[in-house]
Amino acid sequence: MLAYYPAATDSSTPQEDAAPDTSGAPYPVLLGDEEIGATLGAHLASHGFVFLAVRNQVSWGMTLSTAMIDYPLDQMVALDTLEALGDHLLTGLADTSRAGAIGYSFGSWDALMLGGARIDPEHYLNTCAARPEGWSDNWWQYV
Repeated sequence: MLAYYPAATDSSTPQEDAAPDTSGAPYPVLLGDEEIGATLGAHLASHGFVFLAVRNQVSWGMTLSTAMIDYPLDQMVALDTLEALGDHLLTGLADTSRAGAIGYSFGSWDALMLGGARIDPEHYLNTCAARPEGWSDNWWQYV
């Protein structure tokens, strides 16, 4: 698990294990993957969010798989773990009752699933069985 949080420091790039800024605690929590955490985690923390990422949720080159189910569940486990922390740096810093999810690309799938979106497997299977003319499994090669 990777966490970015409001830190009591003069640095614009606080390091891991920096003393937390408890002045506005408890802070709302945002869930996402490590990739969006590396891009936005410190920025979100500087605006009063605790950003929580699950490490190694990699989607590059991945085909549709159990990750579509596992990744959002892993993020929920991370939230539950944060809520259950005992004596830890983040104890009391995060308000797990005010949580959201963000993501892009495959991470947007995780955010949608965590937000309650549901899929229609019958529609999915019918659409895939009758693929539109010119459809390619490797569409990104043509972008």
